[in-house]
Amino acid sequence: MQEENNLIEPKDADTLRSAKKDIIVGALCCLGGLAVTYLSYYFAKPGATFTVAYGAVIYGGYQGLRGLWAYLSEVKSDRRRFGKGLALGILGILAVIGLGIGGWKFSHKDDFRSLSVEQKLDDDAVGLHVTIPAGYTKIETFVQEETDSTYAFKSWDAVSDSCYLYVSVQAGIVPDSLLTAGPQVIEEWQMEAFDWESYFVDGTPFIELQMVELGDALWLKSAGPSNYTEETVAFFYQTVHRNSTINFEIYFPSEGEKLDIMEQRADSFISRVRLNE
Repeated sequence: MQEENNLIEPKDADTLRSAKKDIIVGALCCLGGLAVTYLSYYFAKPGATFTVAYGAVIYGGYQGLRGLWAYLSEVKSDRRRFGKGLALGILGILAVIGLGIGGWKFSHKDDFRSLSVEQKLDDDAVGLHVTIPAGYTKIETFVQEETDSTYAFKSWDAVSDSCYLYVSVQAGIVPDSLLTAGPQVIEEWQMEAFDWESYFVDGTPFIELQMVELGDALWLKSAGPSNYTEETVAFFYQTVHRNSTINFEIYFPSEGEKLDIMEQRADSFISRVRLNE
């Protein structure tokens, strides 16, 4: 009986060869597509595009499964071959899934990819210019145009290994009459116009609202435990320029440096901000 099971007709042998070929070619296409995707992402410069070879992955998976089905259908009367083919097929599918998940996690690496060069953050509309030092991820920009119910809004953010930087501008929010009234009136308006305590976890910041002169501008400054996440300390700076408010939010891990060191770093960063008249 065993000898009869091992006898394969020429037509059946061709079918088996074709099935095995489909399995091998499908696996190679699938793995090749995954490899191209991961390598393209890994070597792409931050902010640049990369290739997702989903066509090769889908086609390879389809061809491999089709070959596996044909092989199992052909040897279903032979328990030994059927069991071996089914086991290898399941292992192959699990291997591809494992490589896909592992490769994706490896290529992203928490999606932190810092630049080794300085970046320029410029907004000529409000005269804002600041240099972001090396070690930050590529600056991401968000723009919201003015509508009947909202002012124009623009924001930028970038991350380093020890700091999260968020910059925002609300254009046209400050009336002309306020700008001609003097710094004291502007300061009072800033303190009353925004719900500052809502930025902090318990409403009791480490540094109460105060006006400080840093660089070439007066900034309304405060700092405390962030409501963004309880594991960070947030430093907030706001100034008024060209009928607009300019806001800097700088976040440090709360388990990192001492507060005075964080404050020095944050103040030093704001000191580099330049505002054109």
